Amino acid sequence: MHQRCRRRLRPLCFLRRGIHSTSVPTPADAATDATLLGRLTCLLLLHRFSAAARLLSSSVPLTPAVLHAALSRVRLDPDAALHLFRLAPSRPSLLAHAQLLHILARARRSADARALLASLLSAQPPAPPLFPHLVEVYKDFTFSADSFDLLLRALANAGHLDGALQVFDEMTKLGCCPTVRSCNSMLNLTEAGDLGTVMSVFEQMQRAWTLPDKFTVAIMAKAYCRDRGVAHAVEFVEEMKKMSVEVNLVAYHAVMNGYCEVGQTEDARRVFESLPSRGLSPNVVTYTMLVKGYCKEDKVEEAEGIIREIRKNKQISVDEVAYGAVMNGYCQKGQMEDAARLQNEMTNVGFQVNLFVYNTVINGYCKLGRMVEAHKVLHEMENAGVRPDPYSYNSLVDGYCRKGLMSNAFEICDTMVRNGFAVTIVTYNALLKGFFLLGSIDDALKLWFFMLKRGIAADEISCSTMVDGFFKAGKTQKALNLWKETFARGLVKTQLHLTWLPMGCVIMGGCMKQ
Repeated sequence: MHQRCRRRLRPLCFLRRGIHSTSVPTPADAATDATLLGRLTCLLLLHRFSAAARLLSSSVPLTPAVLHAALSRVRLDPDAALHLFRLAPSRPSLLAHAQLLHILARARRSADARALLASLLSAQPPAPPLFPHLVEVYKDFTFSADSFDLLLRALANAGHLDGALQVFDEMTKLGCCPTVRSCNSMLNLTEAGDLGTVMSVFEQMQRAWTLPDKFTVAIMAKAYCRDRGVAHAVEFVEEMKKMSVEVNLVAYHAVMNGYCEVGQTEDARRVFESLPSRGLSPNVVTYTMLVKGYCKEDKVEEAEGIIREIRKNKQISVDEVAYGAVMNGYCQKGQMEDAARLQNEMTNVGFQVNLFVYNTVINGYCKLGRMVEAHKVLHEMENAGVRPDPYSYNSLVDGYCRKGLMSNAFEICDTMVRNGFAVTIVTYNALLKGFFLLGSIDDALKLWFFMLKRGIAADEISCSTMVDGFFKAGKTQKALNLWKETFARGLVKTQLHLTWLPMGCVIMGGCMKQ
């Protein structure tokens, strides 16, 4: 009788122990764990996963010790390991994660490994670093070194720069060579930062005997163009070619963009013309870079010439971006008829005019004071189902203010609010300029205080508009008071234009000293 009671009570005793219990296991516990381990691994290796789940639900809970031991026994069967891991009653330990990652990496189960890492990296609260546990398992069981590479790539893709750099350093110490794909993930992650970090990763990649590929070259060319200038990027690309590393179109795009950014579009054009001899065919991105480059240099006719070249090429189609860039160039120069001509051409070839193009044309007409045409374009875009945005309305407000038509400007503000857009500091700046152009100092002051009362913080433009307006109106003291307040509030990062002051006025010197 007593013996039967003891047998019935034994499971209850085990259930009272926590999964992470720190109590010293008794010989009976060890025997039970050993029995459970044997039966569990047998069922898992036979792929009797339902039976394994029933065993755990009716028996002793799966302790960390049993889980680790079972994972070691089924390490050659990734399906068994995955099912076992999912049977754990709570979040498995980092050591168990490390074991499973090694198992999946060795079996080339990359998708499952990435899912495991993604789950771990997104866990809340964040999990401690996994790398030390990977090393522990690697040394104990000589599992796959690919797991380190998977972790490196997962950290890089998730944006964990510090963790990725640490794993990258430790891998080389262990003699594990990261793949070029993982190195490229690292380079992509660091490319947005300083060139020193990018170069450090690239040099360590070379020390690990990881050969660069075409993606490496493209990333590095872009980094060089941004931080050291296009000449260094060209030198790097040529060096890679000598090493027989493939250089793809993306790398040449980086070089072309580097030239265009510094106003050397003709040099970009020479790179463009050399592409066929390098076995590369330009695409619409290549042509659009030249279009934008010429527009940036105010060579809009040359930019339109590129569009004509694209249209002659039967294999490439002009896109809205190229048309939009040229139209914006014409609008900036005030050549609205040319912009309208291109807009009609866009429509005729089947493109729907987008918000950017409409805003470009509206702003162009407003800058010229041609408000009737600007309003016509606004109605046209609404009829086409393109909803105006704050830029559309602010362009109209600015246009009316330039002409001194303040009532029309305020009507646009009302329309803007009715359509669900807030009046921002950009709008107020245009209105303030409008009042000062009319000499309506009192109205400008009322608007200024109304703006501040509504919680709209003044910026450098609004402050400079007020100071400039006061000086020109002869209200020197008000200008100086606002000038001091502007500096005190930290709104001005650069010295304001001296044109605010009458020629020969020395008040500014005294103000600055104060």
